[in-house]
Amino acid sequence: MHFSYVCCKRMVRYLQRSQQRGSFNGDNSSCPVRGIGTVQIRMFDGMIRALGNFRYVPRLRKNLISLGTLDEAGYEYKSKKGRLRVIKGSLLVMQGDLQPNKLYKLIGTTIVGGAAVFVNQSVEDKTELWHHRLRHISQKGLQELHKQGLLEVVSSCKLDFCEYCVLGKQRKVSFASSSADNRSKEQLSYIHSDVWGPAPTKSNGGARYFVTFMDDFSRKVWVYFMKQKSEVFAKFKEWKTEAENQTGRKIKYLRSDNGGEYTSNEFTDYCNQEGIIRHFTVKKNPQQNGAAERMNRTLMERERSMRFHAGLPDSFWAEAVNHASYLINRSPSTVLGFKSAEGVWSEKPVDYSKLRVFSCSAYAHIPSDERSKLKPKSPHCIFLGFEKGVKGFKLWDFNNRKKVVSRDVVFDETTMPLNKVESSREKTDDAEIEATKISLISSDEEEAQVEQIEQEAESDGFEEEEEHHHRSPARNQVEQETGQIEGTPIHQTSQRVRTPTNNPPSFQRCIALDKPNWNKKKPDRFGFDQNKVNYALNISQGDLTTYREAIASDERDSWISAMTEEMESLYKNFVWELVRKPKDRKLVGCKWVFRKKEGLHEQDAVRFKARLVAKGYSQKEGVDYDEIFSPVVKHTSIRLLLAMAAQHDMEIEQMDVKTAFLHGDLEETIFMAQPEGFVEYGKENLVCQLRKSLYGLKQSPRQWYKRFDSFMLKINFRRCLYDCCVYYHVFQDGMIILLLLYVDDMLIACQDKSRIQDLKKMLSKEFDMKDLGAAQKILGMEIKRDRTAERI
Repeated sequence: MHFSYVCCKRMVRYLQRSQQRGSFNGDNSSCPVRGIGTVQIRMFDGMIRALGNFRYVPRLRKNLISLGTLDEAGYEYKSKKGRLRVIKGSLLVMQGDLQPNKLYKLIGTTIVGGAAVFVNQSVEDKTELWHHRLRHISQKGLQELHKQGLLEVVSSCKLDFCEYCVLGKQRKVSFASSSADNRSKEQLSYIHSDVWGPAPTKSNGGARYFVTFMDDFSRKVWVYFMKQKSEVFAKFKEWKTEAENQTGRKIKYLRSDNGGEYTSNEFTDYCNQEGIIRHFTVKKNPQQNGAAERMNRTLMERERSMRFHAGLPDSFWAEAVNHASYLINRSPSTVLGFKSAEGVWSEKPVDYSKLRVFSCSAYAHIPSDERSKLKPKSPHCIFLGFEKGVKGFKLWDFNNRKKVVSRDVVFDETTMPLNKVESSREKTDDAEIEATKISLISSDEEEAQVEQIEQEAESDGFEEEEEHHHRSPARNQVEQETGQIEGTPIHQTSQRVRTPTNNPPSFQRCIALDKPNWNKKKPDRFGFDQNKVNYALNISQGDLTTYREAIASDERDSWISAMTEEMESLYKNFVWELVRKPKDRKLVGCKWVFRKKEGLHEQDAVRFKARLVAKGYSQKEGVDYDEIFSPVVKHTSIRLLLAMAAQHDMEIEQMDVKTAFLHGDLEETIFMAQPEGFVEYGKENLVCQLRKSLYGLKQSPRQWYKRFDSFMLKINFRRCLYDCCVYYHVFQDGMIILLLLYVDDMLIACQDKSRIQDLKKMLSKEFDMKDLGAAQKILGMEIKRDRTAERI
């Protein structure tokens, strides 16, 4: 039987006659339709609803509602456990129970005759008026009040679009929860990426950020550490090459936020060339990149837990994050049905036999050819994880402050070095606790190392000791640390209290350090780490680095001549005198620095330059030096001088100070070992007490500037107020002479060349000068002049 709605006459309101032939029964007999109208029904919730387009069929004994017509009108219906529900949007409209005849009976009653309360279309519906009266109440609130019969002349309770409700109540659209159905179907089909940082503390390798790449299919994560956010593009290309080469697949989609590191032109052009579709998040909607954001949060939660348990300083956060990513890839995931990401990615079972407790005690074997017979066979280290691409364990040797990768390791997973120290520190008194701070090398061993260095300096001229700890090409990989690998500890100097112990040197910490006032770290001076190799002199590639290399080279005669010239200059300036080393003083080392200097022109011969420099990095602030800042002329001042010379036709001459730092008077008492290769015969046990500042000392540039500044003021030159390395003198006839100083290089400008020569003579009497004539090159800038065009 085909119909929309059919009913008897007494239920129908506003009946209209119909010309339809009728409805057909199962036996193909026809029932005539007498009219079309509207029926009112009180539903299960008390609401009175009007169903239109009803067919009036007098011969029909049952009232029927067509589900097909409801479906065409936008309604949905669902049946579960004998109950049928008709829904439109989120509103439940009607319900029906299943009867024994397999039909559903509507829960509700029809309103017939004069008892029917139906609002005609001509009657005004005051739903919107009540919406305004109730201060923009929601549609659901209006429906509840209407059910209780508290509102007058309200029929449908259906609100039209209200702009003011949108302006005042609009909320963010909820994010759909991720599920297994939304996952990619293959590896590298969809990649999530995000950057974490900056870290408040630099890692031991100098990293402040890390970027993660996560495969949506396997949920495996890769972590790359960075010093700057701008390195994201380089890390992505590195990871892309590795991942695509391992799987033989191509990356199809990349999801990330709108950070500049992802939206740069080179990143966008590269993805376009590779056919990678980019998906970006909307501004201030990190939830759209929720997978990567949640992974970074999980990594940092694991990192903090592991590092706090191990008691490591904050600078070890990169090692903890790296090991956390290794463990997360091998842990069960609910998204993967409790499978591990590494297992899904490699399609191989995961091996857990090599796992060890993070930062537990470890002992790496030293080959017999790399140790003496009386030395231990293994140093005391801590476990930091696994090295990528190496079948071995990554350890940290805190005695020698370097990373060790070895396969011959014995672990003690029940102990951690820091935990041992903490348990013993609890028995000390309050005075010892307040005087103790973090130190990764025990005070006893530090003193022993210093004494050993002093003895070597007195016996053999302070020769440099070759490093030979734990290096085996076949079995061990050892990476010497100079502050560039993830593992260099923070060395905080403070008053130490010696506590005799038989335990190996370990991390030292106490409860007093947890107080906020003890967590203050002295700021690095001028951005340098004062106990690292930042003060080492940069040398070009190919230059010799040691005295022995110079003696053994084919150009030994030239280097010996250069060193002899340097020593003669030192003796001429009375830089030191030989004395016995006081027992309570420590030596400052020295070394030779070799450099080949090219001439101004190609036809000029190469000059061999040897410089004796002090190892200033071993100096201690407050003992060996105080102030070290020394100004140099600004580049803008040089450009201004050249412009003035071109405009006023001034002569520009250049001079250089030979061994400029040797002219500075030293205010502190410093003892230095005799230079290698020039130890005086019969005086091997004596040391050099410095009288003048030497290259390499922290205070040398400042002492030279103070000496030169005092001389210029003495000869009636004035210092410029805007650049303290610009000096000038105004003669009685109004002519001016200018001098610019950049360490030991000088530019002199004046319209009268004879007055420049007079100044050169005064400088040569006071200092050991070298006249370079007309200025041709300074600070890497070649100076060419065209007097006819008044241009430089």
